[in-house]
Amino acid sequence: MELSTLVQENLALVESWMSEVNFPLLDNPTLKEACLYSLNSGGKRVRPIFSLLVAELFQLNKERLQSFVTAVEMVHTSSLIHDDLPALDDDELRRGRATCHKVFGEGPAILAGDTLIAAAFSCLASASQVSPEEKVSWMEILSAATQALCDGQVFDLELEDAEKRRALLLLRHETQVETILRCHRKKTAVLFQAAALGPAVLLKGEGRAQGISFAKLLGEELGLLFQITDDLLDSKNEEAKPTVEFSLVSVLGIEKTKELILQKEALLLSSLAPYGVRAEPLAELIQQLARRDA
Repeated sequence: MELSTLVQENLALVESWMSEVNFPLLDNPTLKEACLYSLNSGGKRVRPIFSLLVAELFQLNKERLQSFVTAVEMVHTSSLIHDDLPALDDDELRRGRATCHKVFGEGPAILAGDTLIAAAFSCLASASQVSPEEKVSWMEILSAATQALCDGQVFDLELEDAEKRRALLLLRHETQVETILRCHRKKTAVLFQAAALGPAVLLKGEGRAQGISFAKLLGEELGLLFQITDDLLDSKNEEAKPTVEFSLVSVLGIEKTKELILQKEALLLSSLAPYGVRAEPLAELIQQLARRDA
């Protein structure tokens, strides 16, 4: 099956699951609308699709992942709402639409982000196709990822601080790169890692430990690849920005950043080799993300 077809099928499945989300515990129409506006904002659903491809790699029933991938997308959406706020990145547009706080106000946007995190764990608690032990594993995975994501966001804020940036610029390039990658691991890669771990913890028998170890590597490295590619894409728009961001591109330059992307791609593809033809859809996804232009 061509990846484009497989992605469309998985995307349709994810969107059908997202359409079932209605926040039944919310009475306030503004808060509910803010949550739904952001959750259904036309994103690519890369993390849920990645999770479903990992499930297929492990030969698991994708339907069992409904609650998990929905929860992952809720946490991701909450991070976008908060990231767009004036206190953080201060963005007015996301995916061609006004950001949540521009439509509903800062207060409701903050609370919508908070609500999505709480609703994600409610979604996991109500999962019907996994055991109680598997639910607990999912909750531990998503809790750790959410905390790491917040940790990474603060690292990112510190990279934007002028005084701390000046201090970083006095360090060796290797230290600067590792500082940026630490931020990327926390802020971006950790949720990709969670997306891969969700299916892995459903494995049984002797292969479970190996599957979990593989998922950790796969998720983190794909998340890094995704974010480094983002850095490269953002560098094309630097002329429109008031200041140049402290990023891998500003430290390494465009060509070395491209080399790093190729290294990450090669590492990911080699990690899939033991899975043979079953890994082809994931391999194509990795190649597409490495070469994306938006």
